[in-house]
Amino acid sequence: MDCPILPYIDQGPVVFVPAQGHNGLSAGGPISNGEFKIDHASGLAPGPHRVEIRATRVSGTTTVKGIEGAEGGLSGGGSFDKIEMYIPAKYNTQSTLIEEISDDKSQLDFALAP
Repeated sequence: MDCPILPYIDQGPVVFVPAQGHNGLSAGGPISNGEFKIDHASGLAPGPHRVEIRATRVSGTTTVKGIEGAEGGLSGGGSFDKIEMYIPAKYNTQSTLIEEISDDKSQLDFALAP
């Protein structure tokens, strides 16, 4: 399944979670250059699925004060990239996207609005 996501999302994951009352496994894949691919062999079963799309980007830096004696990582302190989720929660943590998956469906298009 080769699928574009609009507006263009450079990278992030997309996950298909069986909708309430539907049995099956969650499945997903990475978004790369605004598209994602999920192999049917990955376990994406036919039926209704809630779609979760996540996209993050660097939105500046933050400085963390280190813990005395710590070496490296966040505990060691320093400047780190701030990461922000930049698409609305209605497409990820509070997704309202429902997609009916079938064996003969090979393309899905998602046009995300603000």
